[in-house]
Amino acid sequence: MIVLMSNDGVTFTVEESVAARSQTINQMIEDGCSDGNIPLPNVDSKTLEMVIEYCTRHDKAERMVEAEAKAAAEEYDAELMKVDVKTTLFNLLMAANYLNVDSLLKLAALAAGNAIQGKSPEQIRDTFGIINDLTPEEEDQIRKDNTWSYE
Repeated sequence: MIVLMSNDGVTFTVEESVAARSQTINQMIEDGCSDGNIPLPNVDSKTLEMVIEYCTRHDKAERMVEAEAKAAAEEYDAELMKVDVKTTLFNLLMAANYLNVDSLLKLAALAAGNAIQGKSPEQIRDTFGIINDLTPEEEDQIRKDNTWSYE
């Protein structure tokens, strides 16, 4: 068993096969950099819990009959991505990137892409809580330089 500690001090005990789904953690285990306790300073407990649940379900899915496993994993993935875009999805993206959980990173990136598809820059800023720090002149120059994206 491996103990993972979030940046807010919450610990989670997981099977090594689950923890190893993170290439970052797997490398720490393989290199002997861990005595079974792994601090994760870039991931909060709420997000780490979601990442662990994702890794646990996908670890179990690999041991199931292929068709059943794929259906169960896809259903869970769809439910997992029904999160608040401004905070939770962003945190999942950052955690999946930091922990190098490629399948979760791709899933979260797809959800982020779907969240902005067909939206104007202003709507995207609102969706993700991004402050517009461009002057009107800078915005005009960007539009001129990238006219293809406004067609």
